Amino acid sequence: MLKKVLFSLSSSFVLSVMIVMPCFASQSVTLSTDQYWNNSKAVTGKETAFNGSNYKSSKRDTWFIAEYKNSTGWHYNTKKKIAPGKQCPTLNSDKMSRRSWRLQINPYGSDTTGCNAKGKIWVVTY
Repeated sequence: MLKKVLFSLSSSFVLSVMIVMPCFASQSVTLSTDQYWNNSKAVTGKETAFNGSNYKSSKRDTWFIAEYKNSTGWHYNTKKKIAPGKQCPTLNSDKMSRRSWRLQINPYGSDTTGCNAKGKIWVVTY
C-alpha cells in the first residue's frame, strides 16, 4: 500500500513539473562595455515578453530588441531604446506561429560600444 501511495505521489510530482517547467522558459543576456551587441540564447514559442536595464555607467542609449527566426534568418520584431540608468519595461512581441525568439541588446549608433546592460526574454504563449 505504501509503495502505491509513494508511486502515485512521485508520478503526480513528475507530471506537475513537466506541465509547469515550460512556463518558465527564459534566457538572459548581458552586454559589457567592449561589445557591439549581444544576443540571448533562443526560446521557442508563439509570443514572448522581455525587459531589462541599461546601467547608469553606460555611455549611451541601448536598444532592447526581440528578434524572431524564420527560414531567412533573424529579424527585428519589437524594440525599445533605453537611456543610461533606466529600466526597459516589460514588452511583448507580436504573436506569430511557433518559432525561435531571442533578445538582442546593442548600443545606440553605428559600430558603438561603451554600454553595460542586461535583459531577459521569456515565452508568453507556446
